Amino acid sequence: MINKDIIGHYDSGIELNRLNVGTSQLERVRTQEIILRYLHKTPLRILDVGAGPGFYSFWLSDLGHEVHLLDPVSKHVEYARKYAMGSHKKISSITVGEAQHLEYDSEYFDVVLMLGPLYHLTEKDARLRALSEAKRVLSKGGILFCAAVSRYASMFDGYFRNLISDLRFIEIMNRDLKDGQHRNNTENLDYWTTAYLHRPDELKEEVIQSGLKLENIFAIDSFGWLIPNFQKMAEQGLPGLALVHYPSRRKRYLTYGRKRTHYGGSNQEINFAAQSVNLWHQPLRCIVSTRTRVHVNSG
Repeated sequence: MINKDIIGHYDSGIELNRLNVGTSQLERVRTQEIILRYLHKTPLRILDVGAGPGFYSFWLSDLGHEVHLLDPVSKHVEYARKYAMGSHKKISSITVGEAQHLEYDSEYFDVVLMLGPLYHLTEKDARLRALSEAKRVLSKGGILFCAAVSRYASMFDGYFRNLISDLRFIEIMNRDLKDGQHRNNTENLDYWTTAYLHRPDELKEEVIQSGLKLENIFAIDSFGWLIPNFQKMAEQGLPGLALVHYPSRRKRYLTYGRKRTHYGGSNQEINFAAQSVNLWHQPLRCIVSTRTRVHVNSG
């Protein structure tokens, strides 16, 4: 069962519009751009695990794919169902469920997205079960995209937004740096919720242990999430959102995000891994895939 603190955090509605505001817009666009590199045909069978309210599910459905949405938070699933009905968007299934127990046939999906579960499963055994389940439901040559959060995310965020002025946050940050176990014992939603913060080498190890072949790890937001007044600049059409609106600038930014030495500076990372011998060899936030390949985001 998913931790009740995590359910409570997302029951607040904090995730419903997150990808459309602030620096999360950069996370959204970069994630979409990376995913599209690997979707070479339509339609594909896609499972979005830990889909939240379904942003990526609806986007992929609009592109013509058969998409199944799965999330452990009932409020997210309820929202997705209402949105699908009200907008006449077609999602093949919208279900409450967890990453460790996928109630789908083996080798059914061409692509699995796991852009949330890995950082909310705080025990390694649970993360390995989730990765193994993704591998099981992927067809030979399928792709898994998965996201992780950087071990240093709270430190950067704490200093950047002056959260360190609160001694309670300093305690949270110090534990994050020590063992990656993020716990928010306050009522401040800015301090996030129960999670595990990865180092890139740990992410790689878990992907390989689950039987997937790791293709690559990318920093998703890289330094972009630290741009001051990002939202204000975006609203005024200033260079703050150039990384979102202009592909040529994103290309340079993506090149920066591929450098191994820059992983820690990103809030999120993506791994790309593969299960079978038939792989697409293009380098792929931390996304994991099995073609099986894996991509992972670190955020």
